[in-house]
Amino acid sequence: MKLAQLVPRLHRGDAIGDNAIAIRDLGKHLGFDSRIFYLDCDNDALLDGEPIGHYHRWCDRSTTSILHYALPSSLSHVFSDSPGRRFLLYHNITPPIHLLGYPLYQKIAMAGRAELASMRNTCDKAFADSEFNRDELDRMGFRNTEVIPIYLDFDRYRIPSDPVLERMFEDDFANVLYVGRITPNKCQHDLIRLFSVFKHYVHPKSRLVLIGKYDGFETYYTQLVKLAVQLGIGDVYMPGKVSQQELVTWYRKAAIFVSMSEHEGFCVPLVESLHFRVPVLAFAAGAVPGVLAGTGVLFHDKHDRVLLAETMEQMIADIDLRASLIEHQTQRLADLSQESVFRLWNQALSG
Repeated sequence: MKLAQLVPRLHRGDAIGDNAIAIRDLGKHLGFDSRIFYLDCDNDALLDGEPIGHYHRWCDRSTTSILHYALPSSLSHVFSDSPGRRFLLYHNITPPIHLLGYPLYQKIAMAGRAELASMRNTCDKAFADSEFNRDELDRMGFRNTEVIPIYLDFDRYRIPSDPVLERMFEDDFANVLYVGRITPNKCQHDLIRLFSVFKHYVHPKSRLVLIGKYDGFETYYTQLVKLAVQLGIGDVYMPGKVSQQELVTWYRKAAIFVSMSEHEGFCVPLVESLHFRVPVLAFAAGAVPGVLAGTGVLFHDKHDRVLLAETMEQMIADIDLRASLIEHQTQRLADLSQESVFRLWNQALSG
């Protein structure tokens, strides 16, 4: 038996790449000749996969092929023509409406959705990493759909904090954290406006930390910097992409995780917040309600910033409320554990 995973670009340290590596290892444990094939690969992941050209010579009717789908690529045709079982694993595509002002990304998103729809009759089963993504597949006409959450290796977070960051920000400020790519659909602009109210009128000794790469969205990043200046708030820290050690340091120093994002296909940082016992306040959009599953605090109206700022303060300062929120979030984490995800993949691959 063979298990092949097809990924456009193989990264270590991102959700799709780590998920693929974990599924590969599980496949080996189950007795598969389990491999990952890529179009492109980061240097630190070269030993984890093989170029897609090897797939054509290796694949046969005993092969179960899994296509990780988040962008259009030539892999879709390779997948559709593969001779064995075909499993699609959908990680979501940002709708073009959330990419206004970025015509190239809008075009890619539209092409990706059209390409996705074209595969609805070519796969034997379609998996999604959230109920939100599964609903999208169902609406497109995919049959035999199922949810398997993204695998997260929590051992990667069990590392020491960054000593330089610890010294730089060793103070009594409340750190308001958001982690996610700097893009318009993540709505960091809304979060800066909310933080302005929080800092000016509710909790002056506070800091907003926005972590995430912004390549391709440099204009939006600049707009965020200008917005913070216009609002007169100096304690906005936007370091871009950070190391794993820096990331865990910020989670450990966070008083609260706040998301204003209007589109999420899964949102790994929500799960990371549960792991680090950081209370979550999030706009109820996309996959967010399903991932949190009744934990954290959700809101549906962004415009009452005073109410939201007061809610943030309660979640930070009310010890009993904070403890209750963290307890419920920790219970939810069990459903997203490595063991739970492995069990679901075991069932899918053994069926």
